[in-house]
Amino acid sequence: MGFGGMFKKLTVFAVMVTIMATSVAAQPKPGCQSHCGNIGIPYPFGTRKGCNIGSDFFINCNTSFNPPKAFLSDTEIEVLNISLDDVCNNVSDVINGSCSGIGCCQTAIPRGLQAYFFDFSSSRNHSSVLTFNPCSYVFIVEDGAYTFSTSDLSNLDFNKREYPLILDWTIGNQTCEEAKMDPKNYACKQNSACMDPESGPGYLCKCNHGFQGNPYLSIGCQDINECETLKPCNESGTCHNTLGSYNCSCPEGFKGDGQKNGTGCSPKPRRDNFSILVVALGIGLSIGLLFLIFGVGWLYRILQKRKYIKIKQKLFERNGGLLFQKKTSSNEGRLDKAELFSSKELEIATDQYNENRILGCGGQGMVYKGMLSDGRIVAVKKSKTVNEGYLEQFINEIFILSQIDHRNIVKLLGCCLETEVPLLVYEFIPNGTLSHLIHDENEEYPRSWDIRLRIAAEVASAISYLHSSASIPIYHRDIKSSNILLDEKFRAKVSDFGTSRSISIDQTHLTT
Repeated sequence: MGFGGMFKKLTVFAVMVTIMATSVAAQPKPGCQSHCGNIGIPYPFGTRKGCNIGSDFFINCNTSFNPPKAFLSDTEIEVLNISLDDVCNNVSDVINGSCSGIGCCQTAIPRGLQAYFFDFSSSRNHSSVLTFNPCSYVFIVEDGAYTFSTSDLSNLDFNKREYPLILDWTIGNQTCEEAKMDPKNYACKQNSACMDPESGPGYLCKCNHGFQGNPYLSIGCQDINECETLKPCNESGTCHNTLGSYNCSCPEGFKGDGQKNGTGCSPKPRRDNFSILVVALGIGLSIGLLFLIFGVGWLYRILQKRKYIKIKQKLFERNGGLLFQKKTSSNEGRLDKAELFSSKELEIATDQYNENRILGCGGQGMVYKGMLSDGRIVAVKKSKTVNEGYLEQFINEIFILSQIDHRNIVKLLGCCLETEVPLLVYEFIPNGTLSHLIHDENEEYPRSWDIRLRIAAEVASAISYLHSSASIPIYHRDIKSSNILLDEKFRAKVSDFGTSRSISIDQTHLTT
């Protein structure tokens, strides 16, 4: 774009806008007018609200002309064409015409220019003329659209002529980085990129490499099938179109990139029979070695699994499993209610018996908090030692607790006998022991006489049940505050039946 000046009359007149556009990009918004006369109107321009990106992109289609003419917004600037491509890239694009400074001069308008001022002066003295009749004028014109003629200097109607000019346009006044922060109003759609123009504020959109179309419309940028348009692969290669690109491949027995401008496709050198034999033998040995390693590993795992099963069986027997099975088969003490847990299940429940899960430590073992796979919260009692005298005591606790069904006696859920030390699984009682309640100075725990009296009555009720109401009378033999647990409502739960004894109904004494 440039401007020319001639020594005549200074004037500004209506001009026409022209932009060279490619047909593939001239796409309007769906449902909007695509042409005004012979002029295509691509989005973000449009002839009505909703069809353009903003009021600055409004095209007034005047149908009083035949064919209709397009004007920019509400001005008298006629639009000759609209392009979505960047125009007037730099000053080097401007080619000086015949205006070389004699009677007419011209210069390029640089990018980003916001205003241009003209000043005419003479180096020689001239007679003054009337102020309404200046001796010079200036106009803006598209580069190459005007050719200077000496007759223009004396043509009084020259200022009435119309010449085209090219106007740059951008979206808004934000940079690409700023526009991307507002996705709702961001104009660049799928498969397009944002560009910051050199001409000033705002931004433009361009389809990505390998795509063509209107970048301002949803799915406006369509994939280019380079296999059909470029035919980039040589005769032996096969072209595969991909989204935004392509690739070439060579047929079997050939090597290379398959491209016309690349290495192409050339036959692979044939191998002799000895080379083929060596390769086949190497592959066979590798596969055989792989199977051998896999077989040895599989056999090792089987042997380890059998060894693990045998160890668990020995532990089960050592921990009183045979006695447990004997009582279960005879249904003595209703042991069918006690669940037999696996060691793996309890390891997972207690996080490998993590120290953070310890609830307490008694004379016979450690108690851990755990959560079973079904979501139940439990207390897992892990014995300290294993000896013949304790095994009978341990099975005895299972035997006794499996008979008890009382709200003030802790409930036994089951046991595990396949570990180094036997395990008992109880219901979880959340508020610790009565000893803790009595001796802890924490004021959050209630210590009213009503609560103490109720706890005493509940313990007495449990003992009375054990002595008088159980099918076989049971003597606990170790009632103390540390063996009395408290639930969430501070109700008493008698626990630790390891030293308990059951007696016949007609027996009145038990020697300890």
